[in-house]
Amino acid sequence: MPQISSTAELQARVQSDPGLPLAMGPSGVDRLLTLIRQHLDMELALVSEFTPDEQIIRRVDGEAKAFGLEEGTRTSLSETYCWRMTQGYLPSVVPNAKFVPQLRNLDWTWTADIGSYIGVPIRFRDGTVYGTLCCLSHETDLSLSDRDEQFLYLCAHVMAQGIESERNEREVHESLTTRIREALESGRIGIVLQPIFDLHTFDIVGYEALSRINDESPESWFAEAAEVGLDLDLERATKQIALSHLEQLPSGTYLSLNLSPHAFGSPLLLDLFSGLGDRVVLELTEHEDVSDYQGLREGVRSLRERGTKLAVDDVGSGFASLRHIVRLEPDILKLDVSLIRDIDATPRLRALASSLVRFAEEVDAAVVAEGIESEAEALALREVGVDYGQGFYLGMPQKLEDLRGEGFLVQEEAWI
Repeated sequence: MPQISSTAELQARVQSDPGLPLAMGPSGVDRLLTLIRQHLDMELALVSEFTPDEQIIRRVDGEAKAFGLEEGTRTSLSETYCWRMTQGYLPSVVPNAKFVPQLRNLDWTWTADIGSYIGVPIRFRDGTVYGTLCCLSHETDLSLSDRDEQFLYLCAHVMAQGIESERNEREVHESLTTRIREALESGRIGIVLQPIFDLHTFDIVGYEALSRINDESPESWFAEAAEVGLDLDLERATKQIALSHLEQLPSGTYLSLNLSPHAFGSPLLLDLFSGLGDRVVLELTEHEDVSDYQGLREGVRSLRERGTKLAVDDVGSGFASLRHIVRLEPDILKLDVSLIRDIDATPRLRALASSLVRFAEEVDAAVVAEGIESEAEALALREVGVDYGQGFYLGMPQKLEDLRGEGFLVQEEAWI
């Protein structure tokens, strides 16, 4: 194998191997260790990590058991070649271990029959020593040189970047997991309800339940929960709390809950909706790509068998919502706010809303307009045939205890 004498050359060698990415995941470390061992013609290459008291073998390539080692082996720091090397008690290149006085007196030199050793520290960007990258052989190797040491330093530099990045990602993952679990266990999840009105009679026909975590909008929380695999747990918790409000809502009204495509087919959530009948509407949003439509259809079917209705959210904001309408046959179409804003002054929006209303009539679905912020918008929507609506003009999201009858409605005379 040709000598590698610069970081650029090493990176070029690494990048030429598609199985050995510079972002060192476990498989990348394994491939790089193989490259190192073969290049130096040694029997074993390994990566170790230092704790305050021990050296832990993290990755190996070669005949580790022939040296009494394996992944996970722990050894007191003071008994290791690697720690002694990082402290300056031992050179990085040892062609003949049994010839070096400070190694000749170590039992491991003889029990493992160490002939030659070469090692360098793995340092993070702040100078912290993570551990070492080293190679061992039973045979002495008088050809080992400073050039080999430089090569190993280059490899350790590349490896350190990947290990540090992986460690940072793991710390972020652990932090997010802790944050989400604390939210789930501490009762910091709340629900506000936004009323949905009949635009002709001014009656409230339903409420959309909106989650609040630490009194914040939950989008970032759900995104973080998805990163650490707790998204379904968070969805279940928020839906469970929302459903606890159902019995306290006026009879004849329904509760609308947002549900991700992923959650529709989850057994973790299915049992929540049994026996609730048509008082529950589940809104499918298009904020998440649907890769398995068959699975989504089966999840929708299972929920409908439990009596729930289906709404497609954000209709008109993109292709996905139209695809949901065609494939899932929802009971309710919720028009996206982009179709509602200034509809009173925009003929094209009025025409589009009108066409969606006609389509809904053909497929026996109701239409709800979201994000109504003015009387003019509400009147325009009613004129084109939209029967139901919600938005800040009609009623702000509030906690259940703050709902107060007429105080939750617009004044009827404003519509005359």
